[in-house]
Amino acid sequence: MTRLFCFLFVLCGIPSFAQTDLIRNVSFAPWQLEVAKKEAKTILDYYFLLPDDFFDCEFSAEYDRQARTSMTKVVDIKNGYIEFGQSYLSLTIALFKNKNQGKDFLAISSNTSGRGSTCGGYNMIIEFLSDSMAWRYRNDLLPSNEEMKPHLDNFYSDPDDMFPYFQLPRIGLVVDYMDEMSGKSVFQMKWTGERFEIVK
Repeated sequence: MTRLFCFLFVLCGIPSFAQTDLIRNVSFAPWQLEVAKKEAKTILDYYFLLPDDFFDCEFSAEYDRQARTSMTKVVDIKNGYIEFGQSYLSLTIALFKNKNQGKDFLAISSNTSGRGSTCGGYNMIIEFLSDSMAWRYRNDLLPSNEEMKPHLDNFYSDPDDMFPYFQLPRIGLVVDYMDEMSGKSVFQMKWTGERFEIVK
């Protein structure tokens, strides 16, 4: 199975994924260091390695292995898919692979577009760098602004009405770029094995 991940920025009414080389260094607990050393990682391993603020950005709570395990609603290792949920936050994670380069990418979506949330929503693609023990945001794997613009212009009459989020698949390689207000798909992107490309 092959999937992906990235932060959603809004610039001039168009979601922008221009930052392609953003590295995030994080501190890891001793139990996470054991997971990080594993050569072949599953979706669950990557889930355990995510920074705590992905689960709770408002209260700076710590999420150890037990907490993360108890709060999962769906863990599908075979298909590379996890759902995490609690009263005020939901998080969906999907794993996409570039088999030619031997790389894994994590797609994350939370709280749909993040409206009404202090922290906003996550819609991103990230890659874990084992050598430097850091996360790298891989916005470069998403469609460019130029590729998205015709679809966004066709769907939205007013840029202020844009509240998009990623609906990640449990099975398959297609991510729906959804509009929160209408619940409709703006367009779909398919993982080609190297990047996401708009399919409709």
